[in-house]
Amino acid sequence: MVPISSLVRLRFTLVLRVLMLHLLVPVIVQAQGILEVPTNNSFQSGKGVISGWNCKASIIEIVADGSIRVQASYGTPRADVQATCGGTLNTGFGFDMNWSNLSDGQHLIQVLADGVEFARATVTVTTFGTNYLRGATGFAFALGFPQPTNTTLLQWQESAQNFVVTASVPNSAFPALRGHYQLSFTEIHTGCTNPAQNGTFSFSGQLSVLTQLGIFFQGTVGALATGGATISSIAGEVFPQGAINGYINTDAYTSDGTYLASGQGIFTGSISGNSLSGTYGGGLIFGETCSVSGSLSGVKQISFP
Repeated sequence: MVPISSLVRLRFTLVLRVLMLHLLVPVIVQAQGILEVPTNNSFQSGKGVISGWNCKASIIEIVADGSIRVQASYGTPRADVQATCGGTLNTGFGFDMNWSNLSDGQHLIQVLADGVEFARATVTVTTFGTNYLRGATGFAFALGFPQPTNTTLLQWQESAQNFVVTASVPNSAFPALRGHYQLSFTEIHTGCTNPAQNGTFSFSGQLSVLTQLGIFFQGTVGALATGGATISSIAGEVFPQGAINGYINTDAYTSDGTYLASGQGIFTGSISGNSLSGTYGGGLIFGETCSVSGSLSGVKQISFP
């Protein structure tokens, strides 16, 4: 007769082996295929790719939200996982995805091998309200990326339905705007609600650029004219070749300090050495209303460290 203690040990060993088998099976299954892009809990927009690898499949399918089902290309060489796949080379899969075909918000992406799911990811999609944005142009930048001493420049590319990197520029390559400038203005006012404000005016002013980080700068402009004064904030970009784009917010006052109007405008100019010049346009839109255009030129008198 087998001792009871031996039967208990035998039963415990069998149970342990069964548990180990159940724990190992998912690992083995998962090792046969991976969804690499997109990663779980990632953000997606524009055009992209859904890609990864699977060691052994006849058909790879992508399923979005349990309803949209498409077949991916399968069989691209993946030498990096060839050993994992027992020597099989052509295990890569991919599907070109326009994320704007989905609605804004969270979506579940599942990947099937011969009808059996082997990977999934949840993504958050952002669109521009259309599945293909046409005719748009745009520029953006990332300060301090990829290193704190760099600025990365981005340009909208319609074919990618996304912004793409055009350059990563050391911050030292941008002209140093920080400083105090003495300026001369010539300004034209038209369509003013007070006809006395219409005409061409020449006056002087000062610009102080207090902040610059790579491409980005901020400053304040003060100008004195007959019958009043303006105080403006300006923020924008300066490019390595010296071109400047700025956005202006202005408050206008009478000579006795009474508030007159507020306005907005766009500045386009350049800097060469210490010389600054450019043109601007916009309007007074609160209080007194006018269309305003003008030009300015000046010289940096003091450079800030």
